[in-house]
Amino acid sequence: MGLRVKSRWMNGSNKTMDKHGEALAFIAWRIAKNSIVHMEQEGFQVGSVEQRLDMIVEFIIYLTHLADRLVYDTLDDKERQLFIIGMVQGAARTLQSSAEDIRGKKDYKKAFIDKLNTTMADYAECGFANGKPGFSMLRCFGDKIAAVLGGEEDTKWLQDQIMEIEAPEALQTLEGALRNLIGVH
Repeated sequence: MGLRVKSRWMNGSNKTMDKHGEALAFIAWRIAKNSIVHMEQEGFQVGSVEQRLDMIVEFIIYLTHLADRLVYDTLDDKERQLFIIGMVQGAARTLQSSAEDIRGKKDYKKAFIDKLNTTMADYAECGFANGKPGFSMLRCFGDKIAAVLGGEEDTKWLQDQIMEIEAPEALQTLEGALRNLIGVH
């Protein structure tokens, strides 16, 4: 699959951590959309534009959690907080705009942030070692995507697709973006 994303600032700009977080939110959005397209190409049926948006939200939350885990040892607490807040705010703005186009005008940011906080707590209970999510985190992510799509008949195949293909590809692209944006190895 190998999604290519722009993850370097033009003119060697010296950006703040929150701006780096906003940039990563945009990249995470692209990673999510690319994964959904890939899943559709592999035969998984995403029934509606609303389901695609809900899947993107699940991907964004998962990628936000991974980003937080990956920068934990590299950034100090203040930098990390600014970075993740920037990422969440950037994702919330993009979600707000997209959701308004699909579902009509109302505040979608609060529900997103509430869901993010709840789901991040779920992921915090899962293993993460050597820069990689453990089986339980991958399974949790697969369950959340399966819940969006609903159908029981493809749940096992969908979880396998998430755990074995989509999540590792997403992590690889996220790691490259983090390396280019803020030097995380």
